[in-house]
Amino acid sequence: MKQLKKIHKIHRHIANQRLDHLHKKSTEIANQYDVVCVESLNLRAMSNKGFGNGKATLDNGYGMFLCESRQMVSKFPNLPLLWISKSTVKRLENSRMGLSKL
Repeated sequence: MKQLKKIHKIHRHIANQRLDHLHKKSTEIANQYDVVCVESLNLRAMSNKGFGNGKATLDNGYGMFLCESRQMVSKFPNLPLLWISKSTVKRLENSRMGLSKL
């Protein structure tokens, strides 16, 4: 029983570290930029394709980061969160404007 409590404590600590890091990064992005653009990714399809990552694609915390970003954007009413598709990203990369000036 003691070992289980120690393991649970360690897992809780790691989970809190991840949440803290996501909170800090989303706050940094919200403070630094006027617009936040997020590409709509199908992570499940990416994990099933032959990228070699498999389940690691699902475990990377991208979904948690999006949730944290949504919460952070709600605290900054003048900061829009734009969902863009892959074709829009490619079009912006090919244009003169580029993603950095969006």
